[in-house]
Amino acid sequence: MKYHLLVIAVVSVLLTSAGVAHAQQVVISTFLGENATKIVAEKVMMEAYRRIGITMVLRPLPGDRALRSANDGNVDGELFRKAGIEHLYPNLLRLPVPISVTDFVAITKDKRFLVDGWKSLLPYRVGYLRGIKLIEVNLVEGTISEAVKTYRQAFGKLESGRSDVVVTSRATGLMTLKELGLTGLVILEPALVSIQSFHYLHVKNKHLVAPLTAALQQMEKEGIIRNIQEQAQAFQH
Repeated sequence: MKYHLLVIAVVSVLLTSAGVAHAQQVVISTFLGENATKIVAEKVMMEAYRRIGITMVLRPLPGDRALRSANDGNVDGELFRKAGIEHLYPNLLRLPVPISVTDFVAITKDKRFLVDGWKSLLPYRVGYLRGIKLIEVNLVEGTISEAVKTYRQAFGKLESGRSDVVVTSRATGLMTLKELGLTGLVILEPALVSIQSFHYLHVKNKHLVAPLTAALQQMEKEGIIRNIQEQAQAFQH
């Protein structure tokens, strides 16, 4: 009897260990390329996952494909998106703690106008990164726009006069201008909109919602999320 109990105990430990090992890594989709919001979200979520004993691995994909992959369960979740995306992708669960706050702005070369919401862009040719749903759904009907694959393409068209405005996050705009050495472009004020971004999990990982939420709430209490955001902003200037 003792022998059978010992065998059962050993098998249980092995099965549990295998389960833990399998759960030690998650694959999370996100946008291709680098942008400031992505950098903040990555640092925040790497720490949150670390606190619950899991390693996060990113799988960069084009914007729409990243969401579809997360919704279809081909990956474990999506790094960051605005609130409400779960209504379009019902297999995604939104964690309730915001992991970044982002100002979306209009950047121009030789156009100067008062920004008064998205309707301000109507007379201009607008470029933006493909797959950013917030921009796609907010552009006023009739706005001449073109989605491109990279920020380099977007700002290259702006610099050459093939577009009038690039819409992106303030921090990403500053980072890209610095990387490309562009000095003649201007960020118009005020911001078009300021939004919070959230981490999403596929429903198969709903067991991770509670521990990750608790980790993020503790990080928020400790000021870690705010510090990561401020460090990223300081780096851009």
